[in-house]
Amino acid sequence: MTASPDPAELEPLLTTILERTGLDFRDYARSSLRRRVARQRSLEGLATVAELRERVAADPEALGRLVSGITVHVT
Repeated sequence: MTASPDPAELEPLLTTILERTGLDFRDYARSSLRRRVARQRSLEGLATVAELRERVAADPEALGRLVSGITVHVT
């Protein structure tokens, strides 16, 4: 299982998402957010949340994948 990121690691990532997309995930349940970020980090083949933040800051497609992985889809 992928280790959940430290809560402090999430803040810079959430800020990057907010700046790039206008989407604010800061009020999402932290346990769920940590799991989803850890999963996406693993899917991207990255070792740290900082690396994930760098990737989504530079790659709009990676940002889209992360946002899609974080959001709760309802039908």
